[in-house]
Amino acid sequence: AYLSYAAASRIVAKLRREAFDHLSRLPLSYYDTHSHGDLTSRFVNDCEAIHEGLMQGFLQLFSGLVTIVGSLCFMLYMSWKITLVVLGVTGLTFVVAMVVTKLSNKYFRRQQALVGELSGIAGEMIGGLRVVKAYGYETRASRQFDEVNNRLYTDGQKAQFVSSLTNPTTRFVGHLAYIAVG
Repeated sequence: AYLSYAAASRIVAKLRREAFDHLSRLPLSYYDTHSHGDLTSRFVNDCEAIHEGLMQGFLQLFSGLVTIVGSLCFMLYMSWKITLVVLGVTGLTFVVAMVVTKLSNKYFRRQQALVGELSGIAGEMIGGLRVVKAYGYETRASRQFDEVNNRLYTDGQKAQFVSSLTNPTTRFVGHLAYIAVG
């Protein structure tokens, strides 16, 4: 666990440095066309999400490798035919999980973009509150916020629903393995 944390932290620290260097080289016109809240939100939230993903990935990789190698050795010892059936169904499980993951990633990407957009709107409206009030922009700003917030709600629901399909679909394929082995 310690090695996984150290490796993930080093990778994310390097990624943050590279992203910061990239942001410092962008022209001012880029900052004029993109909200500051969106940039900050993406910079912080994306790096944190990568860190969490790497941590979980490293831990699962090491424990999974030990489990897979041990199981394969034992299955080959017991029956090579059953081992082939299990390996075939395992391949099918990976395909099903990959399809669900690709679909959920689409929604999670849209959700992350909307979180950045919403943070940008909120940051700009709060930061420029005097200007917003002076020009009577409250109603329009509130409508804009509500519209983005509703899209975020919808895409967030879709992302959570689709990602929750991973477990039931892979379990179904796993049960097919039990049937085939039986």
